[in-house]
Amino acid sequence: MINLFNKHTKINTKKIKIEDVVINLQQNNISDNINDILNNGNANDVMKIKKYKYNNSIYGLVHIRLKYFIKMRNYNNYMSKITEKATNAFKISKNNSNSKKIFIFLDLSNITQKNFSTKFIKQLSMKLNNEYKNTLGLCFLYGDISFIKIVWPFIKLLLDNDTKQKIVLLD
Repeated sequence: MINLFNKHTKINTKKIKIEDVVINLQQNNISDNINDILNNGNANDVMKIKKYKYNNSIYGLVHIRLKYFIKMRNYNNYMSKITEKATNAFKISKNNSNSKKIFIFLDLSNITQKNFSTKFIKQLSMKLNNEYKNTLGLCFLYGDISFIKIVWPFIKLLLDNDTKQKIVLLD
């Protein structure tokens, strides 16, 4: 496992390639192709459940694509949707690997000020930290590295060290 952050919680230079994750998702999800995973979609596609192979076992993965995100005053609906998707991801993990681990793929590609909310990221970070700390396999981050470097100081304040160690940058 190559972590995004070193012991001082700065961004490391070692990265996992996005192509490797996409190939993994294509091989383990019959209907997915590269366009479905990274490009095509609409507002209903903010969150999808996928299967992800890790250490020769299949786990549930919640793919959150923020380019389809809509800013709101209240994110309870999104948080409920994440809980629903995580529950389904847990079922995939239990059925395929007899595990209570899930993976998160936070896709920050093609986001703008219009579809980025620090309030939502704060709520998502708190949810990962509080509800999924012991069940999170890895949380993949994908997107513009300069943007990730800008938001990371804010996000790292919200996460405990165990959760920080499970965040991986996709190159």
